[in-house]
Amino acid sequence: MALLTPNLTSGSAINDGVRVGNVRGGSSYINNVHVNYPTFDDGAPGIPIGITYPYFIRPVVGSTGSLLLNTNIAAAGVLTLTAGAGVTLDTTTYPGYTAYSFDVARTIAFSETSLVNPMVFIISGWDMYGIKVVEQFTLQANTAQQYSKKAFKAVHTIQAQSASGAGLISIGQGYDFGMPFVVNGAAGQPGTNLFGMWGGVLDCTWDAVNEKLAFSGVVVPSSSVFPSTAISSDVRGTYRPGSIPDGTKSLVVRMTLPQIDPIYTRGKTINPSLAYGFPQYSTGWL
Repeated sequence: MALLTPNLTSGSAINDGVRVGNVRGGSSYINNVHVNYPTFDDGAPGIPIGITYPYFIRPVVGSTGSLLLNTNIAAAGVLTLTAGAGVTLDTTTYPGYTAYSFDVARTIAFSETSLVNPMVFIISGWDMYGIKVVEQFTLQANTAQQYSKKAFKAVHTIQAQSASGAGLISIGQGYDFGMPFVVNGAAGQPGTNLFGMWGGVLDCTWDAVNEKLAFSGVVVPSSSVFPSTAISSDVRGTYRPGSIPDGTKSLVVRMTLPQIDPIYTRGKTINPSLAYGFPQYSTGWL
């Protein structure tokens, strides 16, 4: 007697955790809005089913001068920062250090007025997991507001490597938010492993013909540079929604990571860089 094999054309979650077709995105309610998630095809039948991880934040509006406002930097050195709107002066989370803490992990925003030459800054802080991070950031003259590449949950120091001349510098929170796990692939390309909602509506659309997501904002994948450097991008990637946060809109991100699925690993040693990115660069942290 021949065994009957089911002819499944859509995703399944059979008890051995092995795919027999496309993985359906499914649907759910978020902020009382019914959302249908697109269907992803991450591999052929027989590939273990991954786990979708949610990330939920409600970021405050960024303030251009929440750390430093319209300041002429007379000489190179460590800047005197302030805890302005949306920033908390924290002396307990990181024992022995003073931190200027943000609501969520996000980039640092720089702006200038009358700056003649580019200025280099060294940012020392911590990521969302409390790991030390160092970034070298170059502020260009006569350019709109600029953002760091790396996302910081808190800043310890920002050092200017030169004077600003006649220029006035402001530093505050950026609008690119750090992701908790690696963002695979370039944004909008096949292989992108996340999609999100912003303010209760989808922040991206699904192109079924080309099998890719088109984001309303900007998604930067995790850095491919190993070892990380002071100028490499964020080790897990960042997500900038399609509009500026106002303290009421929520960002809900779903990330699919088969690399850290316990079914996939089946007791094998997990390479942490597959989930959390390469180790942060922290040389010269001050």
